[in-house]
Amino acid sequence: MANEQKWNGKSRGGALGITIFVKLTTICGPRAAYALLLLVIPYFVIFAPKASRASYKYHRQILHRGRLASLGAVFFHFYTFGKILVDRIAVRHGLAHFYTFKRSGEAEVMQLIDQKRGAILLGAHVGAWEIGPMMSDTYASKINVAMVDAEYQGVKRAIESGVANLPYNIIPISTDGLDSIMHIKQAIDRGELVSFQGDRYLEGHGTIDATLMGRPVRLPAGVFKIAARLHVPVVFYSSMRERGYTYSFSFTTIDNPQLTPKQLTALYTAHLESLIKQYPEQWFNLYDYWG
Repeated sequence: MANEQKWNGKSRGGALGITIFVKLTTICGPRAAYALLLLVIPYFVIFAPKASRASYKYHRQILHRGRLASLGAVFFHFYTFGKILVDRIAVRHGLAHFYTFKRSGEAEVMQLIDQKRGAILLGAHVGAWEIGPMMSDTYASKINVAMVDAEYQGVKRAIESGVANLPYNIIPISTDGLDSIMHIKQAIDRGELVSFQGDRYLEGHGTIDATLMGRPVRLPAGVFKIAARLHVPVVFYSSMRERGYTYSFSFTTIDNPQLTPKQLTALYTAHLESLIKQYPEQWFNLYDYWG
């Protein structure tokens, strides 16, 4: 695969830029930060050519839009991404009252927590999973988010600098993975939830073949193997931005301990594809995902 297709586990965004948006959002509100995005996004489109090229290819080759439409969509794609990042900042800093949350399937997941059954949450880099109400209420302490080490180090620096304050727990995924698996198993044994993003793999880690949007892709095999072998319920979740200050937060619980990793992968990609088709501008794998 082309080098551009690889994901290194890191997210873009400098500390100064994040701090500016945090201050603007918390002092002036999300709308002011949205306005600043209109100035920032053109700069980002120009000086992040790999992400811009990946966005264009996504609209042109996967969504089958025309050339001009795909060019225009790149700006809107980045702008949508920026608005969701602003919303995430707002919710983390006590401005959740700006937003309305529509919930679907949440009661079943809360019941799993209350019964201490343990479960695997499978999300993806679409929408804004952190904005959902479960990530900020009393249930958040029972949620463990598995992150590759590069992502974890970035979050750790943000917490130390005061930019982030996370109500849920983090399980860093190391290269050898043995320590991580132990922490995942311990969390499940405590009856808690362990959350994974199932749509990206890190180079050097095992993968599983799948089909998404009619194209072959590779997904992280470990996520689906762990979910299948622990014999606990698996929950597909998403938090998608609607018009205005509204988010649709939904869970789909699959309580079938007999599913194989391949079967679980097929169900997951079908779920993910339905989200991409309904919310095409909220697909945020901004690298050459399909090759």
